Amino acid sequence: MKTYARFLASIAFICLLITLVSCPSNSLSSPIDDVGSIDVPKFPWPPPNASAKKDLPNEVFSNAIYFKDVDSIISTALENNGYVDRSYFTVPSEENLGFVIVTQMEQINTDATSKPEKSRWNTTLEVEDISLSDYLKAIFFSEKGYYRVIVFVVTDLPFQQTGEIVERETALSWLQIGTNKLPDSVCYTPYNDAYTVTALIYEYELKENEDAAALQKPSKHTGKTHLLKSKLWDEIAK
Repeated sequence: MKTYARFLASIAFICLLITLVSCPSNSLSSPIDDVGSIDVPKFPWPPPNASAKKDLPNEVFSNAIYFKDVDSIISTALENNGYVDRSYFTVPSEENLGFVIVTQMEQINTDATSKPEKSRWNTTLEVEDISLSDYLKAIFFSEKGYYRVIVFVVTDLPFQQTGEIVERETALSWLQIGTNKLPDSVCYTPYNDAYTVTALIYEYELKENEDAAALQKPSKHTGKTHLLKSKLWDEIAK
């Protein structure tokens, strides 16, 4: 009887081994297999109302094969002009995912040029070389200033903006919500001339004696002027 029980146990053990060996390898995959695969947040779509916009010339990206090549062209231009902090989103597309690059909010001058580096990235106004009276005024009243976020949209979908007005705080949050780089799952999406790269400009004005900055709709400057004054146009189109 004991011999028969051992025989049955041996058969059961052999069957277990056969089952394990014949299982597809992905059913025994380690959690490490999923490292690097993250869900990239989606940008609001259709995009909210922008202050200005400009489609970039298709020939700029004529040598791009994958999304990563488009990202490289734009990111290099951003890095070379001080836009070192940015975030990424995806957008819906007919066949493939599109993607979005959002720049850090910066302070700008009335002519759309960037403020000097010392005050450029401050999200609250900083006044240089101010008098005592100006300092006291700044304590009790908000100073006038302008802010800008540039959003690069890469998609093969024609789109129009919604009537939604994005508050400055929401535009500020885009930098924290998006991913810090374009994931591999998106990087190797094929790029072709069906895609368009569009720059959306979100410009805000903080008026004196007001607490909240208002979206400029439309901006006093065209989308191309914003790109020229930020020095991105010449850098991308060179």
